[in-house]
Amino acid sequence: MTYSRMAPRRRPTSVTIAVVLTWFVALADIVSGLVLIFSDRSSELVKVVAETSVSLTFTGYVLLGTGALVAILAMSLGRGSRFARGLLTLVMTIRIIAALWAILVIGADQVTESVLVVVGSGFVLYLVRNREAARFFAR
Repeated sequence: MTYSRMAPRRRPTSVTIAVVLTWFVALADIVSGLVLIFSDRSSELVKVVAETSVSLTFTGYVLLGTGALVAILAMSLGRGSRFARGLLTLVMTIRIIAALWAILVIGADQVTESVLVVVGSGFVLYLVRNREAARFFAR
């Protein structure tokens, strides 16, 4: 009986960078969620968020959940999961839409952060959707 040895899949650099950036996004979401949940209710942030009728505590829990999901996606993405790649595409697309919404609704207070989210999320999408990454996830 002979055993054929398959060569181990080599993860492309773009996917490795995407995994690192995805971990960064996960940690940022978790920290932001905790800050919102435990923040001082008299801060300037409360005034900005209150204008959009969003509960800080609710937003904090949503960010915690999103951070946990993105952390799971980062782990799975590094292992070559096509499902994680698809779900990460959806999450990053939603982040882009939410950032654009923040620019339109909240205005100048959120422009810098929102532009960074759009650029960063778009870059992660490029990293997991390029030709080399497609070959990695196709195996």
